[in-house]
Order: sequence, then C-alpha cells, then structure tokens
Amino acid sequence: MRQFDEWMRSGRLSSYVTERKSGGEGIKLFECAQPAGDKSDRGSNCLVLVQLRSDHIPQRSNFGAGRREFVALAGQFSLVPPGFASEIEVFAPQRIRIASLEADHFRPILEEARPGGDPFDFGVLHDGAFTAPQLGAVMERMWADAADRGGGRLLAEGAALQLLALLARGAAREMVQVRGGLAPWAERRVRDYLHTHYARDTSLSELAALVGLSPFHFTRMFKQSTGVAPYAYLRALRVEQAQALLAASDLPVTEVAARVGYDTPQAFARMFRAEVGTSPSRWRRLNGGGGGEGA
Repeated sequence: MRQFDEWMRSGRLSSYVTERKSGGEGIKLFECAQPAGDKSDRGSNCLVLVQLRSDHIPQRSNFGAGRREFVALAGQFSLVPPGFASEIEVFAPQRIRIASLEADHFRPILEEARPGGDPFDFGVLHDGAFTAPQLGAVMERMWADAADRGGGRLLAEGAALQLLALLARGAAREMVQVRGGLAPWAERRVRDYLHTHYARDTSLSELAALVGLSPFHFTRMFKQSTGVAPYAYLRALRVEQAQALLAASDLPVTEVAARVGYDTPQAFARMFRAEVGTSPSRWRRLNGGGGGEGA
C-alpha cells in the first residue's frame, strides 16, 4: 500500500505542502495551501484526518461513505480510512491541516480498544465534514508540540490515543472501558521510574512494559490511579525539579530546560508557563533564585 508520507513529499499534491512535522511514532502532520480542483487520493497506509483552516469551501467528495456535496466550514474535519481511494473535488482555494496515523502502528491498539469489526471504520465520520471542538484542541496541541519538540514521545502517543478515542466517541462506538487502576506494586514501579528518569524521553510503550500492560490499558489505568494522564504526571515532576534548580542555583534557564528534559528553551518556557502561570525567569526573580536568565 502506498506510503502517505511519501505521497505528500513527492506526489502530485506535494507542491502545496507548506509545513511538515513529526507528531511522534507513526504520526505525521502537514499543512497545505491548495488551489481549487481535484484532490483525490488513491489510498494510503494511513488513517487521514483533515482539518479545514479556510471557511465556506464547497466541495464534492467521497471519504468512504458515498459521494456527497456540501460546504465545509473552518475548523471542520474529514476522515479517510486506510486504503480507501477518496474522491475529492474542491471549488475554492483552501488551507488544511492533516494528521496521518499509520495503520500498522495503531491497528493493535484499535483492535484491542474496539474489538469486533474493522477498527478503522468510524461510521458517520466518513460521511463528509463534521465538527468536533475537542478534536480541534488535540490537533492544536499536537501541532504546537511538534513545532517546538516540547513533549516528546509520551505526549505525542497520549495525544494520538486521545484523538482516536474522540473519533470513536463521534462514531458512537466508543473504546472499551477499562475498570480499575493499577495494582499498588505497578503504580509504585511506574512512579519510581518516572521520578528517577524524569528528564528522559520515555514512551508509553516503555512505561506499559514495566507492568506488563498494553499502552491502551496502561494509559487508562494510570489515569484512574493517579487522576492524571502519564504525560501530565511527568510534566508536574519536571516543573518540580525545574523550580528546585531555578531557586537553588545560578544555572541559566537554558541549562535548566535541558536538565529537566526539554530540547529547546521555548518548549520549556511554554510548559512552565502553562503549569505555573509565569515564565521561568520571572518565577526565579519572585522566588529569590540565582541570576541565570533565559526564557
């Protein structure tokens, strides 16, 4: 089956791609500025989620549930299943954002989470354009994180699972419910690992393997045990360590960022401000820390 990423790099619509980003393992993100015309795709190895960034775009399309004519609005989504040869004709220039999820990578997760039937069949969501504000928020977060490499694998994988869960909910066939949290020994093992390796770019698969669970079940059981998703727990640990360094040392903010696991000071500053409500430098000044300035 044709590779979606390769088609976006060298296929007939590749010249309209304005930005490409990696959204984590098995995930690619694209932004495109396309003229009116035929945008049909002969099918790829990915579940393709497209968000319209323009407004009032008339089109005639088939995303897997039959040909439809409609006017799509800014922020709406369309969804094409793996292997489906879509028919897409748009009658005005458009800007779009795309998240492509490799079917081979996500199939085991979806088969476990949505047993019975085709795990990539999202029913009415293949019918045309649909509105999903929560999905839009996840897309924005994935794009922002990919832009400054802020969250690493744990955030990217968690966001992908959340995206799939929202699609399943929109299709009225939600993922199976996981009841109960982690066993005390398992929660302790994961907490100890994260407290020791908070600066490491850990993946969901690695954490799940520590306690013998799949990433899907681990993510939901961890949240039931701790009240937060794995990435949110890790982020809180990083903030705690960063505050200790800012208050007790003269390390530049850029060095503090690196020590708590961020590739760029911009990513660190964005995370810190989201958690604490102010910049690292200002927090340091207000809390009597050393003099290293930065973000």
